[in-house]
Amino acid sequence: MVSIKRLTAALMVVLFAASFVPPMQAYAASTSTTEIQVYNQLVGKLGFNTAAAAGLMANIKHESGFNCSGTGDGNTSFGLFQWHAGRKSRLISYCKGKNLNYKTVEGQLSYLEYELKKSYKNVYKYLKSVDNSASGAYKAGYYFCYNYEIPANRGVKSGNRGALARDTYWKKYSKYNGKQISVKEKVSTGTTTSKVKYTRKLEVKSNCMNGSDVKYMQQCLKKLGYKIDVDGCYGNGTANVVKQFQKANGLKADGKIGTDTWKAIEKKANAASTSATNAAAIKITQQPASVTTQAGKSVTFTVKASGKGLSYQWYTKKSGATSWTKWPGHDAATAKATANDSWNGMQVRCTVKDSSGNTVNSNTVKVTICDPLEITQQPKSVTISCSDTVKFAVKATGKNLSYQWYVKKANSDTWAKWPGHDTASTSAISNTSWNGMQVRCVVTDASGSSVTSKAAKITLVGDQVAVG
Repeated sequence: MVSIKRLTAALMVVLFAASFVPPMQAYAASTSTTEIQVYNQLVGKLGFNTAAAAGLMANIKHESGFNCSGTGDGNTSFGLFQWHAGRKSRLISYCKGKNLNYKTVEGQLSYLEYELKKSYKNVYKYLKSVDNSASGAYKAGYYFCYNYEIPANRGVKSGNRGALARDTYWKKYSKYNGKQISVKEKVSTGTTTSKVKYTRKLEVKSNCMNGSDVKYMQQCLKKLGYKIDVDGCYGNGTANVVKQFQKANGLKADGKIGTDTWKAIEKKANAASTSATNAAAIKITQQPASVTTQAGKSVTFTVKASGKGLSYQWYTKKSGATSWTKWPGHDAATAKATANDSWNGMQVRCTVKDSSGNTVNSNTVKVTICDPLEITQQPKSVTISCSDTVKFAVKATGKNLSYQWYVKKANSDTWAKWPGHDTASTSAISNTSWNGMQVRCVVTDASGSSVTSKAAKITLVGDQVAVG
């Protein structure tokens, strides 16, 4: 009878204790993907080193077990760091204002950074300063728990989290040395046949869509030059990049990847891969340069490249045109021709082809046609008294003109630059040595062409004029 009572009492204790187990401790799905997402964002967007990231991850493990939707404290705490009550409300409000999903790694870590910088500046500064070492991981885990989480019995718990950061997360992630973890799924965007097929519409959902199809699309967009995290989670960041692509390619900009968007992204990525492969086969070692010149003058464009059996073809696109046109007769590494007025704003590039049929385009350069450089007003000779102010002016037509005045003193055969006199009009106070001095201006345009004005002469009168 006594043993039955003891057994019953023991069962009651177990059931009573079980009622206090936070619901966030039971997970229906693996959190390994979320853990990688957390690491990538901590060292990527937030810019922490691996040690600081390990310290934060140790605290996340204790707080939520990497469950973005985990709850505790009677459903009053939420998320990776179990933001409680008013802080939970501020998390939701912040994410709403930033167009982020508060149930995702992206949204919650963005809010963490905001909260650290605004309300926990010392914690943020400390995390940013820890050594990238096992010891640094321990310090980060301990300091964050002690000064940010502040749990009951925080000395012991801070030590436990520091040890977890050092012994588990530092060992696991230090090999990446702060770099983003590469995607495990091997997918290809280099051929028209991919290893990942379209099977579902990708979009932002409360429970982040994950999978190789999401990562594949992120890889394709990254290949196309878009700034995007390849983390396998279809969050708001990915959706915003998809909208950019859709707008640029005439698709409905809804941030969702249906069949049309999937095909368009994949096609563009395949083309980019082909172009990159071709570019690797041929290397342009010297690009052509833009030119500014005058109509009627000769211009030269040159490209240099390495590869086997190279051939060249130059193309032009006149101002206002929408397509490139082959430049007849210009099929060598150097193209030379006489410019005319219609060339103003024309673009030029060269396509280089090797013996295997691979091609690569040079940089696009531009032709600017200047107005003819011509002096329309010459400087005038002057007769003045010594110590009077003398003024000279020149006017000219052309583009982006620059000026430099020169002087030649009496009995001298050499023109010398007049320091500080580099504008269309200039002035100075004369002195006795200027009698008989000549002045002229050299005008230069944007093409490098120059023209020299006529010489103006200074004649001094009065008792102070130097003689001989």
